[in-house]
Amino acid sequence: MFDEYTTSDLIGAVALINEGTPGWRRGHPYTPPDNLSSEFMSQDHVWASSGANAEQTAAAARLVRRVAEACAATKLTQAVSELNQALHDLAPFPIFSRHGQDYRLHYHAQSNIATDNRMVAYLVALGTLITWKEWHRLGSCNAKRCDRMYIDLTRNASKRFCSAACMTRTKVAASRARLIQK
Repeated sequence: MFDEYTTSDLIGAVALINEGTPGWRRGHPYTPPDNLSSEFMSQDHVWASSGANAEQTAAAARLVRRVAEACAATKLTQAVSELNQALHDLAPFPIFSRHGQDYRLHYHAQSNIATDNRMVAYLVALGTLITWKEWHRLGSCNAKRCDRMYIDLTRNASKRFCSAACMTRTKVAASRARLIQK
């Protein structure tokens, strides 16, 4: 469906949202940890080398979440507006680079700071969802008391939960409800 870089950047954007924004997670209130940047760094090695602190990581997570939630709610005008403003602020420019036998098009922020470059990659990946009309693949978990996001990379676009834990929790609750009704 998407190339490996776009897929990786979409997964990274969702991980940043889920680690860096407060809300509900698997049925419990969630507050990002004080060491947010190091938590997220364990998932994104490029972010790890950026030197971002917790404030920068949290601000990036809030921005990416606004865009992602607008996409998930099919508020595409809002999503495009948020994307355009963020990309305007980061002033990305295209760069071709060689990867093995292939050439790839990447975008770098004008500042060329690693965190800004990752933000550009995440935002371009979210923009790809819009241009490919695949925004429905980005969603918010359907489990009760969970507002974590997910990216659905399945062939039939059937994912509804952020994790196996939320899916199991929901299915067990439905099963128990059916047993009570009998």
